[in-house]
This record gives sequence, C-alpha cells and structure tokens, in this order.
Amino acid sequence: AGELIHTATPVVAHPTLGNLKTSCYHCLAPLSARRKQEWVRTHAGGDGGGASGHFCGTTCAETAWHLYHEIETAVGDAAA
Repeated sequence: AGELIHTATPVVAHPTLGNLKTSCYHCLAPLSARRKQEWVRTHAGGDGGGASGHFCGTTCAETAWHLYHEIETAVGDAAA
C-alpha cells in the first residue's frame, strides 16, 4: 500500500458539463442514487441565470445556497 503524503479540502468542485444532468451540483453524487422526486433543480436559466442541473436533495440545495450561491452568481454576472 502507499503512504499518505497530503490531504486537502477542495477549493472548487463542480460537475463537468457532460455530468451536469447526472450528478448533484453540490456533492457530485450520482442523481440516480436518489428518487427523482427528491431532486431540486438549480435555477436553470431564464431570469435566474445559472446552469441547468439538479441537487440530489434539499440538504445539498440549501447548503449550496448558504455557502456559495451569492459568490457564484456574482462571478457569473461579471463574466456575462
């Protein structure tokens, strides 16, 4: 076995565009592991902007809202 030489908390974790429809936008877990009724849509374009993806449930959606939604929106607005 190998020797652990480093651990770190990721600075950014985001599903690839190819996985946006199959992975939770926050925890990156496969959406197929949860019932579709539990999924929470991201704001998915329109007036809210944003990517068209899902959170695996309300816990991830609420965590994302509190941790980084405001920053992510500001960056997106600045890039537009």
